[in-house]
Amino acid sequence: MMKHLVTIFIFLFLNSIFGQDSLNGIWIGENLENDTLVSVEFRTFQDKFQYQIKNNQLILKNTYEVSSGTRDSIYFVADSTLYYFDYKLINKDSLQLNLNKVIGRNLSSPEKHYNYSRKSSLKKNNINFQSVFFRGTTCFGSCPKMKIEIDSLGNAKFKGEKYTEPFTGNYEGKLTSKQLESLIEILNRSELDRFPEKLPFLIDAPSFKFIFRYNNKERKSGGSMVRYFNREILSYLLSIYKEIDWKKVDYEIEFNE
Repeated sequence: MMKHLVTIFIFLFLNSIFGQDSLNGIWIGENLENDTLVSVEFRTFQDKFQYQIKNNQLILKNTYEVSSGTRDSIYFVADSTLYYFDYKLINKDSLQLNLNKVIGRNLSSPEKHYNYSRKSSLKKNNINFQSVFFRGTTCFGSCPKMKIEIDSLGNAKFKGEKYTEPFTGNYEGKLTSKQLESLIEILNRSELDRFPEKLPFLIDAPSFKFIFRYNNKERKSGGSMVRYFNREILSYLLSIYKEIDWKKVDYEIEFNE
C-alpha cells in the first residue's frame, strides 16, 4: 500500500465558523516549509483536507486517496487518518501546536511541536533588487517550458519553447513601471534569505529554477515543490510573460543562469 501523494502541504486559515475569532487569519510556520504535516499554514476547507476545532483541539483529517490491492487489481481508498493537535495562542501573533494523538495510518511521520507566526506580523523587507531569472519545464500536462529574466530597470528577456503560445521563440521587452513595482513588492515579502536552495522533486511535476540577485548577493533554488509561502513569486514569473509588450528577435538569447 502506498500514498497517492507523498507529501502534505497545507496552510492555516481559521474563521468564525468554529467560533475561534482569536485564531482568524493566516499563520506561517517558522521554517516556511511545506514538506511536513503542518509546516506552512492551514486552511479550513482546502481540497483533500477537513478541519475541526473541538474541545480545545485542532483536528485535521487527511482525505487523500491511497492505492491498495495487487499489481493486477489496484483500487483507491480514502486515507482518513485523524491528527489531533493541542493549540496554544501565546499572544495575538504567536501560535503553538502540539501533536496529541494520531488515529489511522500515520505514514507521514509528523513532528510533535510546531510554532507559527501570524502572516500579517512578518516584517516586510526592502531589498535592493538587481535581477531575477526563472526557468520552468514541462510536465505530464501543459506546463510551460520557458525562461525569463528581469533586471532592476524592468528590462526583460524571454524564451518560450512549449505551451507558451503565442510567444514561442526569443523575445526582448520591458515591464511597465506598475509591473516592475508589483514584482519588487512580491520579492520584498518573499523572505528570499529563507528561500530554500533545494526544493523537493516530484514525478509528473514541472521543475523550476530560480536565481534571485539582490543586496549584492545571489540566491539560487531548484526543484518541483515550491512552498506555499513562495507561490506568489512563482505565479508571477509563470504568468507575467503574457502581459509584456515583447519584440521577437532572430537570435538566441543568452541568460545569466
